[in-house]
Amino acid sequence: MGLFDLGIASAITRYVSNYHASNEQDEVSKVLSTGLALFLTLSAVIVMLSPVVAWLVVQIVQTTSVSENALFLLVIVVSFDVALFVIAGILRGYFSGIQRFGILNVASILAATQKAILFYLFLSQGYGLISMSLVAIFSSIVTLLVLFAAFKKMRGEADFAVRHVHKETAKTLIDYSRYTFIAMIAGQVIYYSDAFVIGSFVSAAAVTLYTIPWSLTEHVKKFLLGISRTFVPAVSDAYAMGDVETIRTLYIRGTKYLSIFSNLFCIGFMLYGPAFIGIWIGPDYEESCRDITIILFTIAFIQAPQMISLATLQATSQHQSASWYLMLTSCVALGLSILLVQKYGILGVAIGTAVPQIVFNGWILPRQAHKAIQIASWFYVREAIFPVIFPTILLGLTMLYLQHTYPISGYGSLLGNALAATMIYALAVFFITLRREEKTAVRAFIHRRFAGVWS
Repeated sequence: MGLFDLGIASAITRYVSNYHASNEQDEVSKVLSTGLALFLTLSAVIVMLSPVVAWLVVQIVQTTSVSENALFLLVIVVSFDVALFVIAGILRGYFSGIQRFGILNVASILAATQKAILFYLFLSQGYGLISMSLVAIFSSIVTLLVLFAAFKKMRGEADFAVRHVHKETAKTLIDYSRYTFIAMIAGQVIYYSDAFVIGSFVSAAAVTLYTIPWSLTEHVKKFLLGISRTFVPAVSDAYAMGDVETIRTLYIRGTKYLSIFSNLFCIGFMLYGPAFIGIWIGPDYEESCRDITIILFTIAFIQAPQMISLATLQATSQHQSASWYLMLTSCVALGLSILLVQKYGILGVAIGTAVPQIVFNGWILPRQAHKAIQIASWFYVREAIFPVIFPTILLGLTMLYLQHTYPISGYGSLLGNALAATMIYALAVFFITLRREEKTAVRAFIHRRFAGVWS
């Protein structure tokens, strides 16, 4: 689904934030109206092509659990869900652009909650895939209606209208989005090709051993990505005003703050992840998934802080080179995985995926960002990376000590060790990593949140 908007939603976020910051509401209307026209065209194409796609799926997929007619119908029904998802991209882009992420979160929570309830009700009554796809469509409609109601309530002077659809605006959106689309394709190749390589060269059963730690890294990345995405409109606002110093400040502080969170999760899962998997799924999986978990979270450890670098490049429309480098990285990762899997199995796939990504995220991407905002690499390391190093080392040593002194035997001991290590890490971050004004801001935040409790 994420690929079907061709990266246009990110372009809408970029230009809405830009024009919103300079109070050019007519330009915001042009972006929204032209974006909607593009999305409606894409959605129409998706639905019209769905019978052809459905026929191809029936020819390719061999299954005894679903009839050919049901599979054909399922693909067509799902195409409507994809079309609704694409259309809703215009509103997701708008609210991201004006930094109203709370509205997006409320819509997502409402849709996910009603979808979960309806899935349970329908499946418990014996209904199957077609019913689930219809529930998904209903959920997409609910999301679209909630977002549109919020837009009508707070749109200001911006609006959708045919007169605001302009060819020049469409060209601007497409010129920006095509590089985002290249990065999106590269991301799909990196994140989802491993399972196909393992299934082809090892076995379908081996995919499970890889997918378990992979899914944990994906949950962590999605959480961190949710943080980094807020920097796109923030940096874009500053870029529209020509405030280079604010962009540099956002970049440095954003990287430092994201490193604080990402290091906690990545080091935590490197050391406690295998034990968690053993408790969650079974003791046999703890050792089988250990090496894969460490490798995949090493990738995340290097990659997560550089989400701010990518957000900065996107916000300043300087992500072209980074997108092509990412595509090259995905191709090299796929090639290495195919080469190494034949000798080292799923471990070879993990290594083949890791090496190019570490090079891209640890070297190429930050250099691209530093060049774009004209910041010295030594200054970046000193201000954004170095302050987090000691608390991170302390976190790792604390977790190792607790694991040795209080062996993990269940969820209780796992949670206890993790919370104790997190508290020590948080104190180290507060006293070592944060500057004086940042400490003051943290104290003020805590006071506001708990003033009523303390009183």
